[in-house]
Amino acid sequence: MKVRRIVAKSLPEAIMNVKTELGKDAVILHTRKFKKGGFMGLFAQEMVEVTAAADDSVLPIPRKETPVYPHKRTGEKPEDATLTTSPEEDHNPGKAKLKELTQVQHELQEMKQMMGRMLREVEQTREVTNYPLQLERFFLHLRNQEVEEQLAAQLVKTVANDLSNEELQNQQLIRKSLEELIQQLIGVASPIQPNAEESPKIIFLMGPTGVGKTTTLAKLAAHFSLIERKRLALITIDTYRIAAIEQLKTYGKIMGIPVEVVFTPEALQESIRHHEDKELILVDTAGRSHRNQVHMQELRDFINYNQAFENYLVLSACTRYQDMLKIYKSFSSISVHKLIFTKLDEAEVIGALLNMVHHTRKPLSYITNGQNVPDDIKILNPQSLAQMIMGEIGEEIR
Repeated sequence: MKVRRIVAKSLPEAIMNVKTELGKDAVILHTRKFKKGGFMGLFAQEMVEVTAAADDSVLPIPRKETPVYPHKRTGEKPEDATLTTSPEEDHNPGKAKLKELTQVQHELQEMKQMMGRMLREVEQTREVTNYPLQLERFFLHLRNQEVEEQLAAQLVKTVANDLSNEELQNQQLIRKSLEELIQQLIGVASPIQPNAEESPKIIFLMGPTGVGKTTTLAKLAAHFSLIERKRLALITIDTYRIAAIEQLKTYGKIMGIPVEVVFTPEALQESIRHHEDKELILVDTAGRSHRNQVHMQELRDFINYNQAFENYLVLSACTRYQDMLKIYKSFSSISVHKLIFTKLDEAEVIGALLNMVHHTRKPLSYITNGQNVPDDIKILNPQSLAQMIMGEIGEEIR
């Protein structure tokens, strides 16, 4: 398989160059825009970079040229090749050879895995390039939003099958169809439902450091206390950050909500019993690195102490999708019931949210888009999120 990077002044020109160089069966893997030239950021020209691939079998076979060999002089002996080795390798050539072979095998395995991924992507998207240009451009838009290759191809293929040839000429109809498919994929929002009777609903907010768990918890507390007028309490097991404890206590004092700090699972259970009269208990946790097994086990000890907890994984929309998957995998060993995404106002693209719903099959509950308490939190609206993913559509589909 051949992979090429084409730079041009516009997307149509880049696509034409791709097809000229790689053939009509070439598959576009990625596009991006960038500025070139200019003076101190001014008068720069906008360029388009397209990464494309094509199978070797469809490329023209280059003509072989007759090799030219240098004239060998009579009696001339070849120069001895020299190889610099370390003293350790001189004494133990077998060990050096084994190390070299192991490194080569590792590199070959990495290349094999990379080529396998690229070939799968090519096969998954080959059909897209056979669709009308309008569909291909919508596919590029989804990829630019960092929607997974396979998922983007699946969405576009569904639209191609659902619409007639005449309808496929209507850009707004294609957009509407894709938005509806994305809404269906996202599903219905699943917000917190406080218990009006019996024992309180207990909500755990967990996730990596820096995603805004404490601020999100304060927003939820303000909503349920000030707007829905529910009886609630706040508990924090984040004993690592004094600032987080003080921040939560300040919020609690302003809203008239009790705040407790606990250090052990037994103390957590006692605090919950103390607030049996409440309808909702929100529990803040310390940010955990999904790579730190000791910290993850500490959180697991708290959550496993009571199976009635409802666990919300809080993720930043600015996090790379592959990192989201690793975080989810680590926290799912504890148990994840629902997802909350923060910092949508800071994210350049949000296709990763759609990828996570598709991959985890976990419902989305809330999104946050700012620091203001309690305003900048919303129950997920599938239609709004679909519109955010599909718009604003750039020049590639105009």
